[in-house]
Amino acid sequence: MSEIEVKIYESIAKMAKEEERRQDKKELTTQLEQFKKFTMDRLSDVDKLKKGYDKLEYEIYQRVSLVAFDKLNSYVNELPTYSQLLALQTQINLAIRDFTDQNLDFKSLFADNCNYVSRFDEVLSLKASKHSVLES
Repeated sequence: MSEIEVKIYESIAKMAKEEERRQDKKELTTQLEQFKKFTMDRLSDVDKLKKGYDKLEYEIYQRVSLVAFDKLNSYVNELPTYSQLLALQTQINLAIRDFTDQNLDFKSLFADNCNYVSRFDEVLSLKASKHSVLES
């Protein structure tokens, strides 16, 4: 191969590499433009959401007067905390358990008293019938 042929082949290879670089650059530029468009669309969406949020916040502010808001806020501040609710629940559970125990004791005593009254009634009936038999 002659020196000229070698230079021609080198020039062709060099041109092919340059063409490949141009093609890569073109593809990368296209991808970059697509990403830029996607990013700008998302920024536009975020801007729309922020405007909608600001509009809602303004409408809420307009509908609720500061006096009403302060009153509502004071009510919210008076609500018990979670730990206070747990303590109250414990106290109520103990009171309910005590009441249940007392109710069971009462039922037992009531049943005993019913038996006593029934027995007393039987004894009175027997005595009354003996008394009426003796009188006749």
